[in-house]
Amino acid sequence: MTFEPVYIVDGARSPFLKSRNEPGHFSASDMAVQAGRELLLRQRFRPQDLGEVIVGCAAPAPDEINIGRVISLRLGCGNDVPAWTVMRNCASGMQALDSALMSIQAGRYDLALAGGVDALSRAPVLLNNDMVTWLARWGKARNTRDKLRALQGLRPQYFKPVIGLLKGLTDPVVGLSMGQTAENLAHQFGITRSQMDDYAARSHALTRRAQQQCAMQRSVSDGVRCGEAPPREMGLHYLEAVSHPIYAFDQFCRRSVRGRRFMKVKRDFRFDAWLTESCQAERSLAIRCCDHTMVVHGAPDGGVHTKLLP
Repeated sequence: MTFEPVYIVDGARSPFLKSRNEPGHFSASDMAVQAGRELLLRQRFRPQDLGEVIVGCAAPAPDEINIGRVISLRLGCGNDVPAWTVMRNCASGMQALDSALMSIQAGRYDLALAGGVDALSRAPVLLNNDMVTWLARWGKARNTRDKLRALQGLRPQYFKPVIGLLKGLTDPVVGLSMGQTAENLAHQFGITRSQMDDYAARSHALTRRAQQQCAMQRSVSDGVRCGEAPPREMGLHYLEAVSHPIYAFDQFCRRSVRGRRFMKVKRDFRFDAWLTESCQAERSLAIRCCDHTMVVHGAPDGGVHTKLLP
């Protein structure tokens, strides 16, 4: 089977932000629209000319279930441009690109917008099954006696929440989370805590050097606020929240990059664990980011050219 060449003609992303254990200022669609809007403004075609919009998202919010469609409409693509969402855990964004590529190869269209986004700080906190069952009984109560009986059956443990993010990151087949799997691999292959910390220190050091050399974005003063556009490199776009500073930098990089300092970072998954939140500078469990939004185009001539921006 002969495949025609497909080009990635442009791309953009938002900064990586820490979750800080509370809902962030931006929904997943907010970040994708911020990056996608500036990406489309650089193009010669209209958003309505896109053949399809495909977005990878592992944990869309309840009010953005088909987040691809939400993003498409907010970007001004119109009602006639199909848009949908793909989920393949951490590979969701890459699956969106692959789906766009295959559709172009199949001749369905020759221009698509594809990428991935997640705002894991907005993952839902759920009620446990006991509380859901009790609420069902409460809803069936028709008189005061029935309601009093239901109240007598209410227990304090029913109020224990279920963390949606942790449940989503746990494999239901083997009962292990992603972090626990990483721990098992470390023990299986004999990777020590010291080796992890040294690797983490190098990762953070290289990231900080890249930031200082403006390899990923141009520097911006700490005093930049909403309404002030900081200088930035094409491909990395700042995020702006109402009444908050502009977020123009990735926030995952630690200032102290010496391996022995990482020994003080608490362990995440087991009492004898080696894996910590500093094991690499781009750890994705605690971030919210539009990791990439790209325009994919089917080229009429030979050769394959890609333009993958930061």
